[in-house]
Order: sequence, then structure tokens, then C-alpha cells
Amino acid sequence: MRMRPSRIGGKARDIAENSDVASGVEGTTHGRNNNIKRGSVLDILLPVTLSAAAAAAILNIWLMLRIGAIRNAEKIYVGDEDSEPLIRRMRAQANFIESAPFVLILIAGIELAGKGGAWLPYVAGLFIIARVAHAFGMDGGSLKMGRLIGTVATLLTLLGLGVVAALIAARVL
Repeated sequence: MRMRPSRIGGKARDIAENSDVASGVEGTTHGRNNNIKRGSVLDILLPVTLSAAAAAAILNIWLMLRIGAIRNAEKIYVGDEDSEPLIRRMRAQANFIESAPFVLILIAGIELAGKGGAWLPYVAGLFIIARVAHAFGMDGGSLKMGRLIGTVATLLTLLGLGVVAALIAARVL
């Protein structure tokens, strides 16, 4: 089934117009660039989004394991029983899941519009690193500055991606 190119933009349009799936031809290379083989890294529709989502999933699992370690150490299986270390780690995960969906949606939208360019993977990576710094910072102690760094980097990431998305939607970019 061929997608209607007029309804999609940028990279998505190119892939829809040139894909073997869309044309019904199997085992060939894609349209304009015969060096791109089917199934290669370049053939993935949203590589930055996919990579960022994978990193976010792994990070969320790591945050969950950190919470579990405190729960087991302090024998707290339901609630938080006013345990400051547990509350800190729970907040680190909650802060992550409050911002990660917005970042991933904005990355996907920008990438689908074909406006991501070389800078988008760096922004995605910065977000993940910022959230790791935030998690360590939430533990307090010598790494407490990580909380501030992670918070500021996350806010700037959301603001920057939001502005770019708005400019794309307004057809300024």
C-alpha cells in the first residue's frame, strides 16, 4: 500500500516514496540512493527517536533498580515510610517520567518533519546524561550539584525542542 506523500513531510515522505514496501518490490535498494540497502541503519524511519527511547527505557529501569535497592535495604515494600533516601530516589524517577515523554514526542515530531539535522542526536544524548546526573544529584552528598545540572539541562532541552517544534509548525523552519 503506497502512502500519500502529500500528507507526510521530510524524511518520512522520501522513505514512503522510495521504499521497497511502498513500491511492492522486495530485495532491491531504495530509490534515489542505491547505496542504502534495505535493513541498514539509514533505512530506519526515526533513528534518533528510537535510540533516545531505548536509552530512556534503560535509564528508567536503572532508576527503578535504585529504588528497589533502598526498599530492600530498609525493608520498605509499600509507600515510603518517610525514608529520605527512598523519597529522593522515587522523586528522581518521577521527575524523569514527567519530562521524558515530552522530550521523546518532540524529538519524534522534529525528526518526522525532517528538521532534526545533525544536532538532534546530541540534544537527545544531553537529555539522557542530564537525567543520570539528576538521579545521582538527588542522592545528595558530594554529587548534589548533579541535581541542579540535570534540572537546568532538562528545562533547556524541553524549551529548545518546544521552540523548534513551534517554529516548524508555524512553517518558519
